[in-house]
Amino acid sequence: MNMSVATAKGTVLVIEEQPLLRDNIIDLLEASYLKTLTAEDGVKGVDLAKTYQPNLILCEVRIPELDGYSVLKTLRQDPKTAEIPLILLSTMKTETDLSLAKELGANGYFVKPFASMELLDAIQMQLG
Repeated sequence: MNMSVATAKGTVLVIEEQPLLRDNIIDLLEASYLKTLTAEDGVKGVDLAKTYQPNLILCEVRIPELDGYSVLKTLRQDPKTAEIPLILLSTMKTETDLSLAKELGANGYFVKPFASMELLDAIQMQLG
């Protein structure tokens, strides 16, 4: 668990299998004064979400154990985590992927590669 300075604006859980991308996202978030939690698979991600109840979750769709859609579905069914905004990250951009994300209650869907500033804007919008 990485913690930023005392002026943090919230905590974001990053569930991403690829270490380089995960580290890049963490650097981006911490530069924006956000605390971060990280998981490399869906099971750990769900556990961290239930334990720490972050302000927002960024979750890759294609991750081990539980995929991003299953993570979203699981968290939406638990009253403790049902209201946490969750943005999916993926390399896939079919109508099926987008409609499934929306149907399951995702708060956003970013296709890789994505612009850092666009992701930050979406995060800030969700955090208020």
